[in-house]
Amino acid sequence: MKILVVGKHNVMNWPETVYQTLRATNDCRLFITNHFPLSACLLNKKARQENRADALAKQVAEFKPDVVLCISPFLLPLSILQACRSATSALFVGWVADVFKAIDEFKALHLDALFCTDTGFLQEAKKLCPAFYLPLCANADIFRPTERPAYQEPFFVGQANPERMRYLQHCPTPCQIYGKGWDKKLLSQHAVHNKKLSLTQAAAFIQKSLCPLNMAFSPNNVDGLNFRVFELGAARKVILTSACTDLEKCYIPGKEALAYNSPEELADWVAKITRNPSQYTAIAQAGYERTLKEHTYPQRLQQWADMIRTL
Repeated sequence: MKILVVGKHNVMNWPETVYQTLRATNDCRLFITNHFPLSACLLNKKARQENRADALAKQVAEFKPDVVLCISPFLLPLSILQACRSATSALFVGWVADVFKAIDEFKALHLDALFCTDTGFLQEAKKLCPAFYLPLCANADIFRPTERPAYQEPFFVGQANPERMRYLQHCPTPCQIYGKGWDKKLLSQHAVHNKKLSLTQAAAFIQKSLCPLNMAFSPNNVDGLNFRVFELGAARKVILTSACTDLEKCYIPGKEALAYNSPEELADWVAKITRNPSQYTAIAQAGYERTLKEHTYPQRLQQWADMIRTL
């Protein structure tokens, strides 16, 4: 199958990892929408976007894909979607991890189907085009176990928001916190670092941490699981995450993952796991086995390929 992967580069390397996985078994190309040639540096934003749209149309016409897989299509300029649609009659589908906005109805007109990482998106997505649940997954080449004993404090990486701040404020166990926008005074019991981490840096911290944790609270999340849930599983760490509807679709709570519903529950789990991590080895192992069996990129993209054959 000839597949063109289109997406915007960010710290998660989502389009790039999809491409690297698909190319192992398909004729595959990658187009990153926010990589601009030097000749476009002096152009204004609109002109740069038009430049990339023209480049995409040329690549589509030359490659002649069977399928175009657009990662986070609603975060891309409308001109990109229009250019791609006008250049090919190939199946044009999106993999979506973001809440829909009003303008997305116009962007969705160019798509033949949407694959949603969150079941909370499906009702709205089905009003626009055929839509299916396809959760996120882990890059097991980056997030993997280590035999070295963990020794560092509990660890969280992510952008600050009021809900995440509130939960960590009520956690007395000192944690290492990375990301943008954190209030160091409000979280004085923690070591706060207002900077982003690459995927490989985050993986190294997760390996060394006694209790890496996840908080899925985000404006772009309704009922779904973010990347970190699966990454903790792939690293053979206890999957400790905020409770959500989709957790049960991917893991067995209490056996393969632990969920919390309040700041007090999070604080309690962090303290218990940090004090005696060996008590939770079985849960970490079960989550790891489930992740490798069902939630890595090769498995997820095989699910996707099986789905598109029904369209």
